[in-house]
Amino acid sequence: MILDANDPLQASTHIAHCVVTLSQGGLVASMAAAKHPQVKRVVLWNPVDLGYAAVYVMRAVVDGTLTAESTSVEAGRLGTLSVINGSEILLGPAFVYTAENINDFDF
Repeated sequence: MILDANDPLQASTHIAHCVVTLSQGGLVASMAAAKHPQVKRVVLWNPVDLGYAAVYVMRAVVDGTLTAESTSVEAGRLGTLSVINGSEILLGPAFVYTAENINDFDF
């Protein structure tokens, strides 16, 4: 069987007993997946928190408080975020989207 790479739900439609369904990356595909009856949950980082953290990180870079040697960065209501490998910021736990909460977000 050939699956359409542009249809992230096609695999779950054809594999009835699949425990984990993987889809192509991307917020739009993931949001569509969360509304599909065969998908129980989609795990992503909350885009609101991701954007919020990005603003704090960029401000720290501009201010010179976040350097290649930094091990953490302050991110307001998100607290202190860890920096690893000199350039990767760990946002924290992912958010679980379900059919019950997906419409709470304005994408």
